[in-house]
Amino acid sequence: MQIAGRAIPVWPALVLAGFSLFPAGLTLLHLNPCWRAKPGSEEGAVDNLAYIWSGLSHLVAGLGLAFCIGGIATAGVLFLSKRFTSKRLFCGGAVLASCEVIAWLALGGMSVEHWATFRWDSESGVTAFQVTDSQQKSHSPLWLELVRWQVEPDLNGYMGSGGNLASADGGASIKVVRIVPIAMPIALGSDGEVLRNTKRKHPPPGARRTPAIE
Repeated sequence: MQIAGRAIPVWPALVLAGFSLFPAGLTLLHLNPCWRAKPGSEEGAVDNLAYIWSGLSHLVAGLGLAFCIGGIATAGVLFLSKRFTSKRLFCGGAVLASCEVIAWLALGGMSVEHWATFRWDSESGVTAFQVTDSQQKSHSPLWLELVRWQVEPDLNGYMGSGGNLASADGGASIKVVRIVPIAMPIALGSDGEVLRNTKRKHPPPGARRTPAIE
């Protein structure tokens, strides 16, 4: 890769792009102004623009995370290639590792659905966040933080969209890519969440309803 006539290694460019796009996508998620009642809706349904904005923001953040991890992986491959005295042995190992990853994805799928539990209040937003799956696997703190950074803005926006919910314990379905932990809520606002222990504010007459509670 060349920039301004100078050769630049690929992996630093990928990492730099990742570190630029990922926080940009997270910022867009936090700035989503569309978490409000759908215009003309008497039931307080969320404006469809909120999901469009969220989807585009997740795309930016996901590309950033993929570029960053891809750059680090590329750097690792280049480092190992210089340590192998036999190029054939290195290429054979690389092909074997690639086949194992492809088989792993083919058997388990590109992404996995998880259940995220959280505590939310109108003053602080999401204050507790955990992720579980059907196999009850433990996740690393870094994985959990990356997932939380991507999911929390949507939860805060959706929970606050009704206007009269003070606090609640909740759970929501999320989907996480297996190789790169790109995450986003699924079916949020369409039976994709469950709220318990809800406390409400005292809304003025005619205020719109809070998100549906199951």
